[in-house]
Amino acid sequence: MTANTFSAVENPGQSVVVHLAGEADLSAREQLDAAFAPLIGVPVAIVHVADLTSADTTLLNAVEKVVQARTERFGIDAPLRIVGALATIVRLFQLSRADTYVRFYPTINDASLEWMPVNFRRVRVGEYGNAVPRTTF
Repeated sequence: MTANTFSAVENPGQSVVVHLAGEADLSAREQLDAAFAPLIGVPVAIVHVADLTSADTTLLNAVEKVVQARTERFGIDAPLRIVGALATIVRLFQLSRADTYVRFYPTINDASLEWMPVNFRRVRVGEYGNAVPRTTF
């Protein structure tokens, strides 16, 4: 039996990376739920699974719960980003059709770059079509 290590690194309000190592099976269900909790409240939710030695439907169930909670919170589809998945983990998601609510990336950088917060400049159009830039956050 491999020791399980599930940890989260947070960038408050922006992103969370959860690192999973060991076995993501029924014996680790409570650990998975606790590790995944911070993923619910951030726009960018990444799960690094390169160090998983095995996984079963417990991982799929935990991922599905988080995706549902994120979708309720943000009001849109809010998939998890899975990083470093071995072919066996990807296949587990594919066989269960759980791959429809996750996205797979080779690195954390790749997963992080898809969404970056940007402050857009809004433009107010005046009476005669004159554009007046205004910054809002």
